[in-house]
Amino acid sequence: MPAPKEKKPETELTKQMNKMNGAFRKLRRQAADATKNADSLEQVAILRKFTAAAAKLEPAKAATIPEGDRAKWVADYRAKMEEALVLIDKLEAALKAGENEEAGKIVADLYTHQRAGHKEYRAEEKK
Repeated sequence: MPAPKEKKPETELTKQMNKMNGAFRKLRRQAADATKNADSLEQVAILRKFTAAAAKLEPAKAATIPEGDRAKWVADYRAKMEEALVLIDKLEAALKAGENEEAGKIVADLYTHQRAGHKEYRAEEKK
């Protein structure tokens, strides 16, 4: 029987990301559906709130970055979070305009952005 995964300590950033994740999952399922625009806009508001909060924090992985490179690395992380906020603004505008096909594309772009960000900035899981 495999050993259970060691549970990582939950940081403030992890808490913010977990709150974003629920809203984002819902958006991935429904952004292209015009009948769910009201709920999608609520999810966008949640996503924006927690993305903005997460942008002010430092990933735990920052502690593993050499001190001379750390400030630039954290600045890059924050810039990526700002890019996510720009995409979230575009998503909100598309939903408000009833452009659900475009909203679906923006959600796909956000997903790609999320995956790349997690690869770069999330601490490695212990196995």
